[in-house]
Amino acid sequence: MYELDASQVDNWIVAEEDRKTVIGKATMYLVVDRFSRLIVGFYISLDAASWASGTQAILSIFQDKRELCKGAGVQYDEADWPAHGLMPNRFFADRGEFVSQASDRIADGLAATVTNARALWSAGKGLVECSFKLTHISLKRLKAGYEPARNTKVRRGKKYETTAKMTLSDLRRKFLRIVIDHNRKAHMTYELPNADIRDGLLPIPREVFARSIRTHMGLSAHFDEHEVRFKLLQATTATVTQNGIDFGHCFYWAQEAEDRDWFTRAAVRGVFNVAVRDNPGLVDSIYIVDPNDSTSYFLATLTDYSARHKGLSRAEVHSVAKATNENKVKAEAANLNLRINTAAQDEAAGLTVKGSKAKRSPTRSPILREQAAREDRSVSQAIPAAPGQVQVEHQAFEDSNCEETSTLPASTNEDDSANSRTKASAFAKMFEGNDDDLE
Repeated sequence: MYELDASQVDNWIVAEEDRKTVIGKATMYLVVDRFSRLIVGFYISLDAASWASGTQAILSIFQDKRELCKGAGVQYDEADWPAHGLMPNRFFADRGEFVSQASDRIADGLAATVTNARALWSAGKGLVECSFKLTHISLKRLKAGYEPARNTKVRRGKKYETTAKMTLSDLRRKFLRIVIDHNRKAHMTYELPNADIRDGLLPIPREVFARSIRTHMGLSAHFDEHEVRFKLLQATTATVTQNGIDFGHCFYWAQEAEDRDWFTRAAVRGVFNVAVRDNPGLVDSIYIVDPNDSTSYFLATLTDYSARHKGLSRAEVHSVAKATNENKVKAEAANLNLRINTAAQDEAAGLTVKGSKAKRSPTRSPILREQAAREDRSVSQAIPAAPGQVQVEHQAFEDSNCEETSTLPASTNEDDSANSRTKASAFAKMFEGNDDDLE
């Protein structure tokens, strides 16, 4: 049986890109074997305690420990991880995030059950609670950004966040070393069976667990990492486009999707949705549910366009996308101010003609194009029409201040037509230099 619980880390965390920016405290999940006291899994993130974070702690049991140690710069020893890929018969958790219908997926697909402790009974999970205490003591020695729990209850307490230096990656590397040391260290309060004592065995968690596999845990099941992830991760939908499978500001590609001509279909017939399973802690890949068989899946990885997000969490990618949109708005505002200032300088220098209209951009919105079309129609109506229906508007300024409209009907003979053209020319001369009035 594995005990599972969460606790807040007492050390303040700074941003990866800017170590002067404090981003908060991390949440730590531990999975501890009750029989041997072995820490079989852990998960650290900036997210609050939730079912999704607890799922990540369970998934860490099946994570590739060689790659984990390689990424943290820690020497890998297979003996440190005797519980790798081993699913227990039961998980024992509190009545917080694990009182959830989503926990049914553990029982249905992974042959394990979830038991919840009664309310306000932390002693029921004594081993995992004690493990939290030991890890907090180890992190306290780092000093950087460590805040005692009592300081959080003091009004105007000391600002320990000003001494923070660790990033989330630093904390994860340090915590990995703490877990390995815990599993290697002999626990003197552990009571070994008499037979083990006579054989000279030491109460070291990794050795006790390895022996228990042969004697007490022969019926436990092993699962593949991808199989467990597919069963536990939350189901959602992604959009297939001609550029890839679009999900969470990232594009993904899979050979199976290429073989089924999904991207060509999206380019010709339009985009469509597919069911996926996503790991919010890492965006490197997603699981695509087979449309023909809901129990099967295939893996999709990041495209070259989205490769810059590799190694980030879904929350970090959303943060980058939000900052990108904000920068885009600022850039557009700066470009607009630049055009306005340039136009004002040109007008002050006399480089623009009064009344002239600037060439309109072909990328105007439909509303602006319709407004421009109405202006063009109004201007064309004010221009004298072709012979046959000549309409001229004339404003007299000498005798009166009224408008006079003169309509000259079309002539049916050559004399009348000549007289009409002569009168029209006379009226037209009165409007010379008044093009602005026509507009």
